[in-house]
Amino acid sequence: MTSATKIAGITIPTYIGNASGVFDTTSEQLNELMAVTSFITLKSTTIKPRLSNPEPCQATLLYGSIQTAGLPNMGILETIRWINTHYHTGLVIKANISGNNSDECLALMSAFQASPVSLIEINVTCQSRFFRKPIACDLPALDKLLSEISNIGNKPIGVKLPYYGNVELQRQVVKLLLKHKVKFVTCSSSILGLDIDVETEASIFHYDSLQNSVDSACVRYYILHEVCNYHKLLRGTGVSIIGAGGVQSGKDVYNLMIAGADVVEVGSLLESEGLSCLHRLAVEFETVLKQKNTTIERAKGSMLIRSGH
Repeated sequence: MTSATKIAGITIPTYIGNASGVFDTTSEQLNELMAVTSFITLKSTTIKPRLSNPEPCQATLLYGSIQTAGLPNMGILETIRWINTHYHTGLVIKANISGNNSDECLALMSAFQASPVSLIEINVTCQSRFFRKPIACDLPALDKLLSEISNIGNKPIGVKLPYYGNVELQRQVVKLLLKHKVKFVTCSSSILGLDIDVETEASIFHYDSLQNSVDSACVRYYILHEVCNYHKLLRGTGVSIIGAGGVQSGKDVYNLMIAGADVVEVGSLLESEGLSCLHRLAVEFETVLKQKNTTIERAKGSMLIRSGH
């Protein structure tokens, strides 16, 4: 059996990849990642290099992590330099952009469209983007942004969405995605959460304490629901779905697939277990496929068919 799949018509050599922001912040981390996988998602890239928020900005939770690192990345020039140096046939790179305004998004999109990356996603989930709130929560602003950048270049464009937890909101977002011919969605960004130090009675983080992202095993139940809803809304449109959040085992990967995910990305497990987890998950996932006597293409989204939806 093979774990190859497709996003927006692009062949992806492996069904399981890294989530944006894990092992992709520096050129050294990207080199480590490239040594174990041929499908890489880049950290959200900004115009200028950015450092992490002041420490502490990350902590381990039971079965996961919580962080408020911000958007540490190499900046567009160094990121493009790394891509041009290391790209080779068989390596599939998904870029991720995060501009402070539409002009920056245009510049980032143009730079990646002219590079060897295969896919480009727009991060619309981060706080402090666009009018001091995530643009994903401002649908008119999202509509305007997509109208400005969706026609730049020929490479498939996707959108990294937050966890909405609301089918009607998802329905409205899908209308915008189809209107602007977006080719794939990533759902979801880590869910906002809070941890309090009982001694100080304050957030465990000093920086931006109400914008902490949580990724843990329990998150997968929310992401499964989100992926399933998007699959219902997007079925037959040709828009691909990337599921990301809470994956701990090959069974979790399989569940996201039958809920409708075309690819699964791993975040907190990579941080806690290291790069070796990609191989473990792939072996476990292949084992489940063999036990079910099925393939990725046959099983993808099959839960809805069996439940009569």
